[in-house]
Amino acid sequence: MSNSGWRTSWSIIVPCNLTGGRYNDLLFYDPSAGVGEIYSTDGHGGLSLVSTNAGWRTSWSVIAACDITGGRYNDLLFYDAVGGTGEIYSTDGHGGITLVASHTDWRTSWSIVKPCNISGGKSADLMFYDPSAGVGEFYSTDSQGNISLLHSAGNWRPSWTIIAPANFTRGAGQDLLFYDRTGGTGEIYTTRGNTLATAVLATCEADYEALRHFFGGLTPSGLPFDIDVQSGQGGASHNGCGDTVLMCDAFSGDDPDLVRMLVVSEADEVFMDNQGAGWDCGASNGEGLSRVLATHRYPHELNGFASGPSWLTSDRPDWVANTDGSDQHFVSIGCATLFIHYLKFQLGYSFEQITLIAGSNLARTYQGLTSRIDAFAPFKALLDRRFAAGTATPLNTDNPFPIHRDPLFYDPSAGTGEFYSTDIAGGISLLSSDTGWRGSWSLILPGNFSGRSFNDLLFYDPGAGTGEFYTTDGQGGISLLHTNTGWRSSWDMIIPARFGASRFDGLLFYDRAGGTGEFYTTDGHGRIAALLASHADWRASWTVILAGCFTRNEFPDLLFYDASAGIIEIYSTDVNGGISLAGSTANLPHDWTLGLTCNVTGGQFMDLMFYRPAAGEAQFFTTDGEGSLLPLSTQTVGSNWSQIHATAFTEFLFYDASAGVGEYQRTTPTGEMTLLNRYTDWRQSWSLIAPGVYS
Repeated sequence: MSNSGWRTSWSIIVPCNLTGGRYNDLLFYDPSAGVGEIYSTDGHGGLSLVSTNAGWRTSWSVIAACDITGGRYNDLLFYDAVGGTGEIYSTDGHGGITLVASHTDWRTSWSIVKPCNISGGKSADLMFYDPSAGVGEFYSTDSQGNISLLHSAGNWRPSWTIIAPANFTRGAGQDLLFYDRTGGTGEIYTTRGNTLATAVLATCEADYEALRHFFGGLTPSGLPFDIDVQSGQGGASHNGCGDTVLMCDAFSGDDPDLVRMLVVSEADEVFMDNQGAGWDCGASNGEGLSRVLATHRYPHELNGFASGPSWLTSDRPDWVANTDGSDQHFVSIGCATLFIHYLKFQLGYSFEQITLIAGSNLARTYQGLTSRIDAFAPFKALLDRRFAAGTATPLNTDNPFPIHRDPLFYDPSAGTGEFYSTDIAGGISLLSSDTGWRGSWSLILPGNFSGRSFNDLLFYDPGAGTGEFYTTDGQGGISLLHTNTGWRSSWDMIIPARFGASRFDGLLFYDRAGGTGEFYTTDGHGRIAALLASHADWRASWTVILAGCFTRNEFPDLLFYDASAGIIEIYSTDVNGGISLAGSTANLPHDWTLGLTCNVTGGQFMDLMFYRPAAGEAQFFTTDGEGSLLPLSTQTVGSNWSQIHATAFTEFLFYDASAGVGEYQRTTPTGEMTLLNRYTDWRQSWSLIAPGVYS
């Protein structure tokens, strides 16, 4: 169709959706008259006037349709180059417009202003081009019409005539077509880095606060951080440990968490430099910490950056007592990442404690935490047993800890205790068999009660009111530390964990009949050091109590399960044995008989497995750090297991006393189980199995 009689003074015509019709509408702007007219179209070339808007500014140089407010109809962006003004209007579907935001500080030299989708956000982004300065800038917008700078580039060609957003690749954001009429040149660019920069922007404050927490509230100098997401697949860098300009490669351009992890890995080096206590980002100890903290924040992004296997496949030199002056050697870096994970996941120190006890080498950090000087030997021995030297390692991460716990079996009828070592395939080998043990122990609990390399043991005899602490020697031998008498005979549960500020495990005692919970510290010599807190108002119906990392708390958290009520409550603890409710989950099964902590997902917080023999099921849950449980999976495991124990974060020991059967099972990140080994000749009279580090 041909339409005649149109004004000759229209300077801008904008296709848009201002009425919600089937076809595009048209906005016509006449600057000489200060008039904007909106027309609908009928699919055959015909136009119908919707509204005439008079009194418009006569100096608008750009009018563009975009989606900023999230409404049903297009919004309108107006730019006045003379006044340096930008205004954003919403539309009502009937030709009316309403001012949303006015910006009076825009450059007067923008020649091109284009709505686009660079960041992948819900609201349109804006691209501005200033040819006189050779500058291009990208901004994100929000539903209120506010704009935030995404990226500014000062090296654009000053002769671009047309810049057009379009989709030429599979990037999350739009690409750009540039046309230079003078040079007869067209260039197409992708803009994925801006999408990644927006993703980093969404999490950078939380990551920054996490690093401040790790470094004791430190605020580094030279802020703010300037983060450049650039093309490349090498990693990240900055010009010196204290430099806050961080350059991070985009890799494939479609993995925001990878770039976030790289940002943390460089930012934590700035914290190290400002701390000035011994972590050196240009040496193996600092590079190791950099990688550990970054992958702690983004645990699924280690692929391709793991360094631990490099040390395991080497001759395993001591980069604990020694520091390599380079951050480029994967053997020394791998030793560092493994050792820091050993401090955290094997010995139980928090990242905050580790980070604040800095030193010129990792042995000094270990000594500051433990007051011991045997940093490397037990660490290496543990890994040597788990990953035999000279053999191919199945490890593809930097954290194999905690290493398989060895089982201690107790037969009260025979007065016998037997220690076994284990291997990666679920094989067990007898370390020692001890006879003459008391037949009245109701609890045997491994823990760190003396600060030695191997787990200590607490034995509890309720009939005698006795608690005895023993050390173990790595060969299955035990030595009495101290006998404690006069203990309450009604303790139903005793839970070791690092309660309080002691470097030794403390104890939580729970008396169901009395509704009492008491927290104690231990002194490293087998004695109760001090009562931290006594709680006399606890439920008398808790059937399971577990200690673990379920929140972002510095001290151990506690999970309580009441079978009769079908409820779980998660509490954080403080340095004085106080507890605070973090979250509660109701409407749970009433017939779980036991619960275990594990970490099958490899996440920041502990996972859980509960056994439901009535249904023959093991039910797995993740925790979210806020006190809530999230279902992971339900696995069929059978109904006859009398004991189940976590022997590592992803491996379990099942024991059927009625049949004398033991099984080692390994889980996937969703809880599916694979049989590692099965034994059909175990005693039927083992009443307790206590996995620990005994060899």
